[in-house]
Amino acid sequence: MDFPFQMLTPLLFVAFALVAFFYMKKFGRGNAEKAINDAVPMMRSFFERTGYSFADARNAGPDAQVLKWQRAYAESMQGRPYDVHFVRDYQGLEVHWEQFSGQRDNAFVMSQSWYAPFAQMPRTVFHVAEASLASTVSKVAKEMFTNVTTNWKPAFQKQIQTGDRELDARFVVYGEHEDAVRAVLADPGLKQALLACSYVDLRVVPDSVRMSDPQQKNTLDMMGGTYGAMKYAGNPGAAFEVTLPVHDRMASIMHLAATRAR
Repeated sequence: MDFPFQMLTPLLFVAFALVAFFYMKKFGRGNAEKAINDAVPMMRSFFERTGYSFADARNAGPDAQVLKWQRAYAESMQGRPYDVHFVRDYQGLEVHWEQFSGQRDNAFVMSQSWYAPFAQMPRTVFHVAEASLASTVSKVAKEMFTNVTTNWKPAFQKQIQTGDRELDARFVVYGEHEDAVRAVLADPGLKQALLACSYVDLRVVPDSVRMSDPQQKNTLDMMGGTYGAMKYAGNPGAAFEVTLPVHDRMASIMHLAATRAR
């Protein structure tokens, strides 16, 4: 899911892809480039610890992965969109991570999602998301911005009450077979993992499982919120380090959901 903002400054949502941008604005291009170069050890550690590689360079070594990532940041400093697509193996699940930030259709757009394709269709399909997404535009967006739209919509028509107070109080759930969806979401590990997230938009559909977080709320909360993230502006390497648990959590949630939905 994309979240476009008309006339929105990127500094309002400092996150993984925007750290270099913010630093460049504050301290100048030269210092920003130095910070990215200084982050090379953390970049390499990120690839080694997560097992990620660029989707179009899966067989390349860590040094080649780092160079591609540096190039993506360098291009964003020149005003081009920041656009990366990584892939990793997580307990046999091929997990992809895509992130984009930049101009698209005369609007500043941020999108981020993790997804994994299925070899065969699961028995149970469902969609669980923050209840605020069920309205066209979130209350915060209405109050802060004008001409803001989202393209969010439920993956299925039928809305389901899970019967679990905690889940129903926070999320909207959609699916095709009510009892089967309730059984999947009754799994204690999956339930607790979803509740531990700052933002949830999880879809198990016939061909894949996907978790979207376009505004990067899970990442921002890991950094201590929007203002807390600013301390990483001069140290993007530390930002790579602090966001590692987000990637593992998303992969774990998708693996749990895929396993229970079979």
